[in-house]
Amino acid sequence: MKHRHLKTQQLSLPALDDIIGRGDLSEWIELRDAIHANRSVAQNILKICKPHLTDETQQRYHLWKYYAERQLA
Repeated sequence: MKHRHLKTQQLSLPALDDIIGRGDLSEWIELRDAIHANRSVAQNILKICKPHLTDETQQRYHLWKYYAERQLA
């Protein structure tokens, strides 16, 4: 996953926000795989999504919040 404005290409919190907010399907598939490989990615997704949940137009963040919660259950 190549992140547009980030200096490092690791799944940091800004990288996750970039993938969720601006990513395409191929990046989302890689993110899904990263969640399955590392539980902490799902926990970080919840952190990223939380501030966006009050905005109903940010459906991507709602989707990833529910997906991360389900993977952590």
